[in-house]
Amino acid sequence: MTQAHIDLWQATGPTTREHILRFIRWAIKAKLVASDLEVSPHRRGNAPRMSIAQQNAVIEQVAHQQTLQPRDRLFAILIIVFAQRAEDVAALTWDKITITADTVTVDLAGLPIHFPPPLDEPVRALAAGNYNSQTAAHRNSPWVFRGYTPGKHVGPAHLRSYLRPILAALEARLGTLNELTQTTPIAVLAETLGYSPQTLEAHARASASTYARYVATRLD
Repeated sequence: MTQAHIDLWQATGPTTREHILRFIRWAIKAKLVASDLEVSPHRRGNAPRMSIAQQNAVIEQVAHQQTLQPRDRLFAILIIVFAQRAEDVAALTWDKITITADTVTVDLAGLPIHFPPPLDEPVRALAAGNYNSQTAAHRNSPWVFRGYTPGKHVGPAHLRSYLRPILAALEARLGTLNELTQTTPIAVLAETLGYSPQTLEAHARASASTYARYVATRLD
């Protein structure tokens, strides 16, 4: 392993690759690699954030256009509009979703959130299409995002890879949190989206800083 290998690996992946620093230190101590190898250290709060202009462009694409599959549209909406973690989205179950002729609500953190049109379209399409359920692997499966392993939901990395041409999940989520903390009280966001108040306060400070008004504004 050379410094060029490390630099390339870090440059072509997410910021979490910086956590390799501990392994490199161990490898140097064990004399398995050169002692002068360096890794850019991981620092909280330095991940890139999607700008508001980029966010609006992505929202336009996933909310108003039919260029993506319903599953991918819903995954993108949950991240870019509602700032959900990819891991939580992948594990979403149908008992958290209520669909009527007039409304669609999704329970993200113990509270139902109304999905106004056109945000409700991919939810209705997934429910009507019974996505990936007509197999022995997923008969009566509770997962919204069903995987290809019996009884399992799709992995978050798999969902991220599908959306990579449209958005980087972490960058999009952090950008959305920055915007949300400027328009919505921290306590409301924490309770509605399932974040800790401390996490949201950090985002509020970073962005120099009601929820329904925010959603309506993003869809105009």
